[in-house]
Amino acid sequence: MQGDASKVQGDASKVQGNASKVQGDASKVQGDASKVQGDASKVQGDATKQFVE
Repeated sequence: MQGDASKVQGDASKVQGNASKVQGDASKVQGDASKVQGDASKVQGDATKQFVE
C-alpha cells in the first residue's frame, strides 16, 4: 500500500515537473518575443533618426 502511495506521489511530482518545464519554455518564448520587439523598435528608431537627419 505504501508503495502505491509513493508511486502516486512520484507521478504527481513528475506532472508538476513537466508543468514547470512548460512554464519555463513559455517564459523563454515570451522573452524571445520581447527581444524581437525590442530589435524592431531599435530599427524603427534608427530609421526615424536617419529620416530626421
